[in-house]
Amino acid sequence: GDSNRIEKWSFTSDGNSVDATSDLLTAVHYTAGSCSTTHGYTCSGKPSGPYTDQIQKWAFSSTANATDVGNSTVSGEGISGHSSETHGYTSGVYQSNWPTGADTIQKWSFSTDGNATDVGNLSGGNSYGPTSWSDFDRGYGWAGSVGFVTGWTYKDNIEKFSYTSDGNSIDVCNMFSTRGNVTSSNSATH
Repeated sequence: GDSNRIEKWSFTSDGNSVDATSDLLTAVHYTAGSCSTTHGYTCSGKPSGPYTDQIQKWAFSSTANATDVGNSTVSGEGISGHSSETHGYTSGVYQSNWPTGADTIQKWSFSTDGNATDVGNLSGGNSYGPTSWSDFDRGYGWAGSVGFVTGWTYKDNIEKFSYTSDGNSIDVCNMFSTRGNVTSSNSATH
């Protein structure tokens, strides 16, 4: 369900998460997450009403609530978040007027608050709930599902897109089997 709670936990000692005491401006679920070195971001998502196109931002060093700092080019849920050193990104989305914009790759600046811009498209087409991760200069997404109108079909492709030049993703390889709505983690090399 919808939540406006921001939680944090330590990377240096094991323990449960705690309330960061700051809250999101709008309670959402199925939102995309992104972060700079100083701030956390959410983009789009599903509140209790219509989809939101808000980009919300909060400071890691403060207990102040998140603020609305811009708008997404697409509104919806099941959207994947990515982070470069300078920009937040999202890829894929589910929306009620699917498939409009569902293959969008967009970005917004960490240094200046403002709206996101459409910078490319997923090569595998429309995607709901793709899994995401990032390295230093590329965003990756894999799996996800398509075809809400005709019945869900799950994808097995792994796609990547560049942070240094805007453009579409390219399909670089495939998963062992098709999947949808899964999670991921990465090291510096894998």
